[in-house]
Amino acid sequence: ALDIHRNEFDFVLIDCPPSLGLLSTNALAASNKVYIPVQTEYLALESLENLQTLIDNTIDHLNPGLEIGGLIATRFDGRRNLNRSVVETLKERYGSLFLQSMIRENIVLAEAPGLGKDIFSYRPRSYGAEDYLNLCMEILDSQVAYGDDLDADPASFTDTTSTGGAYGV
Repeated sequence: ALDIHRNEFDFVLIDCPPSLGLLSTNALAASNKVYIPVQTEYLALESLENLQTLIDNTIDHLNPGLEIGGLIATRFDGRRNLNRSVVETLKERYGSLFLQSMIRENIVLAEAPGLGKDIFSYRPRSYGAEDYLNLCMEILDSQVAYGDDLDADPASFTDTTSTGGAYGV
């Protein structure tokens, strides 16, 4: 369904549930790149192995052009040793795939979906909005660095339809 519209948009964002079921498999099959949000908790590191297996199987059987665009640390609190340790582990294991922009723990990120708003509409000056904007800019910069053709103005990007999940990724 997306193929017929592929040339109409610079980006199509598919926000998947955290399960590794049919919806996630279909999203991976339709995608060029996958960006993986990872909570900075120990169990999230373990679940990355299962996701990597799903991505590898998708590449082998459904979508040989799929690649990992990056890993994003989420719910990060620099005061917590565990969060810092998980970030260091991600950097060691994934190197340049680990994106520099991290999404800090921020209550407004939890409040916005309950009000049917994205973070940029709900609290545009919050740490959550700042972190997601930085993430968007990092992803866009990496696209330009790799020579992808982008006609869009990054300053015009806002998510006005999503009610939750990963804004801008």
